[in-house]
Amino acid sequence: MTEYTLIGKTKKVHGINGELRFDVEDYYLEDAFNAAIFFLEIRGQKVPYFVESVLVRGKLLVKFEDIDDREAALEITSCPVYMRKSDLIPEEEKGQKDSGLLYDKYISYTVADENKGDIGTIKRVEEYPQQEMAIVDFDSKEILIPLNEALFVKVDNTKKSILLNLPEGFLELHL
Repeated sequence: MTEYTLIGKTKKVHGINGELRFDVEDYYLEDAFNAAIFFLEIRGQKVPYFVESVLVRGKLLVKFEDIDDREAALEITSCPVYMRKSDLIPEEEKGQKDSGLLYDKYISYTVADENKGDIGTIKRVEEYPQQEMAIVDFDSKEILIPLNEALFVKVDNTKKSILLNLPEGFLELHL
């Protein structure tokens, strides 16, 4: 029998594309950020919802597959959110990363800019004094892209892609 752990609850709808704000207990934030599936309690049943993307913008914003508009998202607000115990990060591994880098999980993700389109694939992540930087092949050169939540528009863990909103002129500096 599958065991579940209550990690939080869905809150308000965010925007018009079906994103939801999540209120997640701090202890489970890392689990939630890396989740592929959540279970929402609806009429006493735990219903699976597959994650399209998770983003942190002050609060946790979650976009589910097949929930593409505000009306569909409204139907699943204020629901308790569960994860399978087997999907949770083991206690001894919580907060630990092999490299010590927050964004190294995005290595091999493709990166695109909201205005300029495809940029390339993240080859590696390096720590610089102010922040972590993604090293990406762009126009036959390696470029550094700052990894900062303020620049993230969408992270799709299923497609292994990141959509960024880079400052105007950023990519032209590397041409």
